[in-house]
Amino acid sequence: MMKRYTWTILATILCLSVVAFAGCRRSKPPGPPLPPLSQTPKTQVGAEETTDRVKPTGKGGLGDDGRLVTVYFDFDRSNIRPDQTDSVEKNAKYLLDHPDQKVLIEGHCDERGTNEYNFALGERRANACSTFLISRGVPAKNVSVVSKGEEEPATPGSNEAAWAKNRRAEFLLAE
Repeated sequence: MMKRYTWTILATILCLSVVAFAGCRRSKPPGPPLPPLSQTPKTQVGAEETTDRVKPTGKGGLGDDGRLVTVYFDFDRSNIRPDQTDSVEKNAKYLLDHPDQKVLIEGHCDERGTNEYNFALGERRANACSTFLISRGVPAKNVSVVSKGEEEPATPGSNEAAWAKNRRAEFLLAE
């Protein structure tokens, strides 16, 4: 009698465990683990934007549309791709030619991963661009960064074409 009671309890616990874990599905695939806080540079993550977006007109170093050039990133990466180096160089040239100009670099991500992870990734992307500009001689006091995470997609959609456009850093000039 005692054996049957023990097996009944064990079977009940096993069934409840299976039901409990089956109900704990995530709505999004998890992102890679966050880096330790000691490795995350301090910036204005989540801070309100304090500069206005400006569309400068036809000055050297700008893209075809008269704006600083957007830089795109690979999935789950914050290093500047070799094919994007010219874009950051072009932005650095403009900022060096206009030494009083301030820039806000916004780091963006696609919709995959958790909000927390994407804010950290967006910050790393913006910081990579900031570090690049500063290494080229742009004064650090003229560069600020903010992470937008996945909150402001450039292109709607849940496919690789949209995700590729959303993994970016935008360079916004202050007035």
